[in-house]
Amino acid sequence: APQHICYLCTRKFTDAAALKTHEQYSQLHQQNLDRQDGVIRQHKEEVISSVNRLRQQLHDAVASSNPVTSSRAGAIETQLRQQIGEFSQAQEAIEYRRAG
Repeated sequence: APQHICYLCTRKFTDAAALKTHEQYSQLHQQNLDRQDGVIRQHKEEVISSVNRLRQQLHDAVASSNPVTSSRAGAIETQLRQQIGEFSQAQEAIEYRRAG
């Protein structure tokens, strides 16, 4: 038998209609959505800062005449790609919530 659970609020409901009503009208659910949005937005801001810092490091590494510094460019680029991926995931979560 399917379970009707709101994982955001960690509450279980007797049927799909009760779960849908909870998602649409519950103040607790809305508060938890707002809190989740805040956490996602904060994470997104932190990732943007990290991306900017890594971009500057990559620029400096590529422009450096020091072979040790310039050899770090690949590692920095990998970190940069990872951070951009995290940014994309955070943005998708925000857009999904808006569409939902």
